[in-house]
Amino acid sequence: MNFEATQMNLSELKGTQTISGRKTNDVKTTMSSINKKLQAFESITMMTGNKIDFSAKKITISTRRFEDSNTLFRIYKEGSIVVEKQNEELKISWTVKLETLYALVFSIGVVSLIFSSFVIEFPFALFIGVVVCLAVLFMGIIIIMQAMDEII
Repeated sequence: MNFEATQMNLSELKGTQTISGRKTNDVKTTMSSINKKLQAFESITMMTGNKIDFSAKKITISTRRFEDSNTLFRIYKEGSIVVEKQNEELKISWTVKLETLYALVFSIGVVSLIFSSFVIEFPFALFIGVVVCLAVLFMGIIIIMQAMDEII
C-alpha cells in the first residue's frame, strides 16, 4: 500500500492511497469492504457508482425536562471515499469535513481559557488557550488520518 500526500484546506482533510500487489483489485469488492468497515463505525453510508458518502448517525440526548424534544445534541461527521482502478492498482481517495473537529477545538479552547484565567493572568491564559486549541486540532487530524487508514 502506497500513501500519497495528504492535503488540508480550511474545511476538509483529503488523502489518497494506492493499493497494489493484491490478488483481488476489484473496485466493487473493495467498496463493499470499506462500506462494512464504515458501518462498523456506526456511519450512515450511501454508495453511488465508485463513491461512498458517509456521515455519522445522530447522537441524541434526552432529558426529563424536554421529553417532547429529545434531540438536543447532534454531531455530524461527513466525508466521502472514491475507489478507482488504474492499471493493476486501486487508487482510493478520501475526504473528511472538519466542522465537527473545529467545534470541538473551539469548545476545549474556551474552557481551557476560562479555567486558566482563574489561576494566571489573562495574557498567559490566552496563550495557554491557543496552545491547547492547536494541540487538540493536531491530535484530531492525526486521529482522523489513522481512522481513515484503518477503514481503507
